[in-house]
Amino acid sequence: MADGDLAAVILDGTGSSRKTGKTFSMQLVEVWRFSGDKIVELRPFYWDTHALHLLNQ
Repeated sequence: MADGDLAAVILDGTGSSRKTGKTFSMQLVEVWRFSGDKIVELRPFYWDTHALHLLNQ
């Protein structure tokens, strides 16, 4: 989705904790703000922040 200088994207993300090595997979949304042809702000919104917290336990 995009409107003006903002765009929102639904992503399937994967990664791993640097601390524990545990891996994760989840959907997230990123909101991007543009100035001209450059990204000037990126905000990730995670579906399950508790699951990300548990990666470091």
